[in-house]
Amino acid sequence: MKAVILSRVSSKEQEEGKSIKAQIENAKNYCERKNLEVLKVYEIVESSTRGSREKFNQILNYIEKYQEKIVLVADAVDRVQRSFKETVILDELRKKGKIELHFIREGIILDENLKTQDKMMWNFSVMLAESYVSQISDNTKRSILYKLNHGECIGKAPLGYKNIRNTENKADVVIDEEKAHFMKMAFELYATGNYSVRKLAKILQEKGLRTVRGKILLQSRLHEILQNKFYYGYMKH
Repeated sequence: MKAVILSRVSSKEQEEGKSIKAQIENAKNYCERKNLEVLKVYEIVESSTRGSREKFNQILNYIEKYQEKIVLVADAVDRVQRSFKETVILDELRKKGKIELHFIREGIILDENLKTQDKMMWNFSVMLAESYVSQISDNTKRSILYKLNHGECIGKAPLGYKNIRNTENKADVVIDEEKAHFMKMAFELYATGNYSVRKLAKILQEKGLRTVRGKILLQSRLHEILQNKFYYGYMKH
């Protein structure tokens, strides 16, 4: 039988940690043991819970258009899905005889002759994966709330400030001496009512203001800055 390998991580950092390579090696060894001919190897760096999952959908389109049934091999259920929204799509392809799902870690094989026990294992694995994502979200929210309640800055400091760790090793923001005078100038000139955002952006560019990445400050970015409450003492999160 023909097979495609799906390996996925949710961030660039995980990719650099070689998690994808480990998944691929494990899947290739599995395919060799099962006498599966590997047609394609997909390396995906995308969240399984956010966005439209463009790359994942590309795999499904390839499988659906292929003339024969294809075995989708993944290291584990959570590499393919972490919610039940994909279950309907995958199960429909399985019923049509277009796909056979092999999850190595769980030892689950889902084909057109799906056993009740295997389907329960699949659903249980998805439920665990979804629960893991929910726990991470809850922990993150608790962490953010704790930091806010203790006066810590959340996120990237706006232009004219910079992020630091204070003496207590807490996230803090201090004035960026190299750029602060530009921001002061921007607000003072804009407050006169004699300068449009476009004209003001041009003046700041000519004066030498650059972003943290060394780029000129665009009109749209300046407009966001002038509306940012952080500059008069309110941190919005």
